[in-house]
Amino acid sequence: MAFKQKTEDQNWKAFREKCLDHLLRTGLPDSYYSNEKLWLDFLEHGYIDHHKDNFHFTINDMSDKEYDLYLFCVREYMSFQKEYFKPAVRNLNDLDCTVPNKA
Repeated sequence: MAFKQKTEDQNWKAFREKCLDHLLRTGLPDSYYSNEKLWLDFLEHGYIDHHKDNFHFTINDMSDKEYDLYLFCVREYMSFQKEYFKPAVRNLNDLDCTVPNKA
């Protein structure tokens, strides 16, 4: 169990390191990607649902450019995960953009 948690923590840190510049430009409040639980809450719903949220920011508040950066970050995040799940997107066709490119 400790090994699994360590691997998950390492994956989160690697994702954050790789995508921090993109995350900063998504328009998301920094608290939404300050820890993985908040990030997952936002990914699942397109807004923060299960945690205290002072911003009430939704996926629909993003400009098109910010939304494209968000999709990039989602795809990168998914590449660090063992299982794919359907994240919040504006349009169902955008789900294709969230599938990681695994060779």
